[in-house]
Amino acid sequence: MIVKRKSNLSIITEADPTGEEHEVSWAAFSRLIEAGAVDADAAEAGTTRVVVLDAHRPLGQIVAVLLRAWSSEQEQSQQVIDALLPSSLPSAEATEQLRRNAQARAEFLEEFPALPAAELAHLAGITWANPAAWAQKLAKEEKLFAIEHGRRRLYPTFQFDSDWQPRLVIAQALHELEDAGLSGWSLALWFSAANGWLDEARPVDLLEEAPERVVAAAAEVGYFPF
Repeated sequence: MIVKRKSNLSIITEADPTGEEHEVSWAAFSRLIEAGAVDADAAEAGTTRVVVLDAHRPLGQIVAVLLRAWSSEQEQSQQVIDALLPSSLPSAEATEQLRRNAQARAEFLEEFPALPAAELAHLAGITWANPAAWAQKLAKEEKLFAIEHGRRRLYPTFQFDSDWQPRLVIAQALHELEDAGLSGWSLALWFSAANGWLDEARPVDLLEEAPERVVAAAAEVGYFPF
């Protein structure tokens, strides 16, 4: 009898003239033991358990027990899957909105560089023991905002001037925008979207030449949608 190493169980019946192997999980094997359909003869090879079914039992009975075990395991798997599914699925409209939001974020990151706090501190010449704390402090003081990308917290670089110091206009606009409930990505998309209060120009494009107009447009967010 030849036994192959597998990551789960290899069930071999000596009564089976074909020498066919039947694979089941450890949970199914446990149920076979409880049913008395498995010989106590079991060997371990690494993570593999090789079980020899009792050759004295009719092959049909052995197969029936295996099928019951597999069926029960499939039912349990389906119950687990059902339990993990959300109780309600988003509507087609909500799904489309999520898709558009994801696309807008991807387009934002393609056009506007965004860096982690430590890298920004290096560019600004910050020599603190913990350089990343510099941008974090500015964000806490509402002078900068950050976005989440994957597991990273990034700061769009248009918030800084040529010397890598935070622009005053950003802090002034954030005072209005955060009061209106915007944060993170909603802030990023506000700065990068065409704005009716700016004759369809984008706030990000007016940070240098017309910062007062950007702040004025930000002040309108609490009253009208941008």
